[in-house]
Amino acid sequence: MYTKSNQLISLQNPFQQLMPFALRWLSITEDDFFPISQLPEALPETLKRVYQIAKSKPDILHKFQKQDYLLDVDELRFYEDRVVFLVENQGCWTCETEIYQADPAIYVNHPQLKKDKSETKLVHERLSAFLTTFVLQELTLSSEYVFFEIDDLTFFDEKGLLIQPLWLDAPHVWTGMKAHFHLINDSILTMIDEDSGTGFAGTQNEAMYDLLTEIGGEI
Repeated sequence: MYTKSNQLISLQNPFQQLMPFALRWLSITEDDFFPISQLPEALPETLKRVYQIAKSKPDILHKFQKQDYLLDVDELRFYEDRVVFLVENQGCWTCETEIYQADPAIYVNHPQLKKDKSETKLVHERLSAFLTTFVLQELTLSSEYVFFEIDDLTFFDEKGLLIQPLWLDAPHVWTGMKAHFHLINDSILTMIDEDSGTGFAGTQNEAMYDLLTEIGGEI
């Protein structure tokens, strides 16, 4: 029913299409962006965009640190031709990418940071695709109202709500995870792992609160 052919974020240039959605979800504009001149020049362009959003206002960065932890600019770890920018919430892994490139590959390092590149594993050939997953994950889990036990979309379908595929088969560090993101009635963001059958829903809209209490438990 929901396929990549009609998802709102395209595979060709995912982050460019994600940006307007993220700004709307966070109630910020490009005028709020953190100055790109204050970011390390070596950062990939896509990662710079994430930091322009995450550092836009004092209360925004923590929204990118709910499930996994986006390092603050002064916490970035540069070594050789790579930068470590993301840490799993329990420190089980870190993510790193190549510097001075527009959209390089993304790698995971288990456990914690090791300065031997042979110990890293390729996550995805394109940083922009991985960051799209990461941003949507954090937007879901940092929403004003967050619910778990969202197993599938049947409930929303039966309610006659508009279901739009947003980002499907999302690339993630965990290769066994097959996450799908959907937008419900333009105000509920769902993240469901097809393989495990577990998922979350987040909304910034108080009017959607009672609806979500019918299907999941509030976090």
